[in-house]
Formats: sequence, C-alpha cells, structure tokens
Amino acid sequence: MTVSGSNFISNYGNQGGAINNVASLTVTACNFNGNTAYGGAAIHNTGNLYVSSSNFNGNIATSGGGAIVNGNTVIIINSNFIANSSNQGGVIQNKSGDQAALNYNKFIGNSAVTGNVIYNLGTINATNNW
Repeated sequence: MTVSGSNFISNYGNQGGAINNVASLTVTACNFNGNTAYGGAAIHNTGNLYVSSSNFNGNIATSGGGAIVNGNTVIIINSNFIANSSNQGGVIQNKSGDQAALNYNKFIGNSAVTGNVIYNLGTINATNNW
C-alpha cells in the first residue's frame, strides 16, 4: 500500500496513533502532527515500512517511539522529526532483532527518558542525518 501527500493530525490509537502497519507500506510526502499513542504515536510497524520526504512534528507516545515503533524493517529517508517524545526513543524505538535504516533525516528537539532520538534493541544503519 502507498500513502502519499496526506496529513495525519491529532489522531489517537493504542498501537499507532495514525497508522498501524502489519504488511508492506510506503509513506511519501506526508505530515504527521500531534498524534498520540501508547506505542508509535504516528506509525506502529510490524511489517515492511518505507518512509520518504515526510514530516513528524509534536507526536507523543507514552511507551516507545514518539514517531515510530519498528517491529520488523523500516527505511526512512529525507524526513524531518521535530519535537516528538516518548518514554523510549523520542523518534524511533527499534525492537529486538529488527532492522532500521536512517538516511538524510533531520532530528530537532525530540525527547525521551531513554534515547532522545533512538532507542535501539535491534540493528540500525544511520548515515548523513543531522
């Protein structure tokens, strides 16, 4: 499935305030603002997730992944993460045995009790992020 050019604002869910992905998902040029959840305030992923050219602003998770919880495979390219927060991983919580690739992203003002940007229990490859 592909989601493109969409806005997800002030949504709430237990796992994924805006999206709970269990299959294959591509997200391009989307905005996720002010979403809340127990885990993965914007996206909770247990499938294969590809995110590009998207913005994640002010999302809040009470457990992990202020923006994204990854429970399988995620690739995130050329996206902005601003002022997201959670208990573990202000931006992303990468679970045990799972894989994340982060390239050419901006991380500004994110916060968490553990890992202001990333809380990693799996494998992460990150290049050219700031």
